[in-house]
Amino acid sequence: MMNRRPILSVKNLKVSFKMSDGFLPIVRGFDLDVEEGGLIGIVGESGSGKTVSVRSILGLLNSRISEIQADRLEFRGRDLQTADEREVRSIRGRKIAYVFQDPGKTLNPRIPVGKQIEQTLKCHGVDQPRERALGAMSSVGLDRPGEIYRRLPSQLSGGQCQRVMIAQAVALEPDLIIADEPTSSVDAGLQQTILDLFAGLNRETGTAVVIISHDFDVVRYLCRNAVVMYGGLVMETGKIGAVLDSPAHPYSRELIRCTESLAGFESPLYSLPGRPPTPREFGGRCPFNERCTDRTEECTKGVPDYVDIDDRRVRCVRPSTRGVG
Repeated sequence: MMNRRPILSVKNLKVSFKMSDGFLPIVRGFDLDVEEGGLIGIVGESGSGKTVSVRSILGLLNSRISEIQADRLEFRGRDLQTADEREVRSIRGRKIAYVFQDPGKTLNPRIPVGKQIEQTLKCHGVDQPRERALGAMSSVGLDRPGEIYRRLPSQLSGGQCQRVMIAQAVALEPDLIIADEPTSSVDAGLQQTILDLFAGLNRETGTAVVIISHDFDVVRYLCRNAVVMYGGLVMETGKIGAVLDSPAHPYSRELIRCTESLAGFESPLYSLPGRPPTPREFGGRCPFNERCTDRTEECTKGVPDYVDIDDRRVRCVRPSTRGVG
């Protein structure tokens, strides 16, 4: 079967931030292809570069202190690197919606939540914005949307605020929704409800969904493809079954082992020794080198290139599919 052309295509994205001594690389190699109706999970520890990568795609970083480069950065064939700010704004929200991680910090505390959705719709010239906002709130399972419409964020629960954020994203019927840790601040029962909401939107409208998470269980439940990041690099990417059931990169194996330890109530819980490198510690080698039990001298001689193995790509000089354990 012929592969469909991605609606969003990112190749070798690099992001640096301005410091007192120059620009410091934060993301050194991010790749992502999102097809129509795709369901993709971006996974990795805090500080791996997940959020910075996707926010840079949407032009959400301060251009005065950041520098972005990519071999390819296209949405529906349009080069986002050459698009002006007005064109990027027309895509952001209308075509690509972003659900922020913490709705309590993102929603304006002084404006009723329904009005905030309505304002977004007005900015994009949508007719009947109030009716569209109420419809979006109803579509994400908010009971009595007319009543919630008039409430301030402080008058809602964390789960309700999260649904308001999702309603704001779906109100414009975007082609792609990117959700940053949408289940991190809610309880386990609501986590599944939110993931089912994204799955339903994907199934019923064909909207592509990209989830950013540190939890493999979230990605396993919702997604068809996975992207594993570490040290500002994509370390492994491929079909969800291949990556999670027979991970080829040592970091993927260790991350899955930590998740399985938590789910199985092991005592003591397994934790990956060491810590992720800071950007100033990246150096010219594999960033996982210091924590990897499979490391060799070759791992210190440069950042590995991708290797194609089975149904995925792996950034490792010694990829293996021996499984977790």
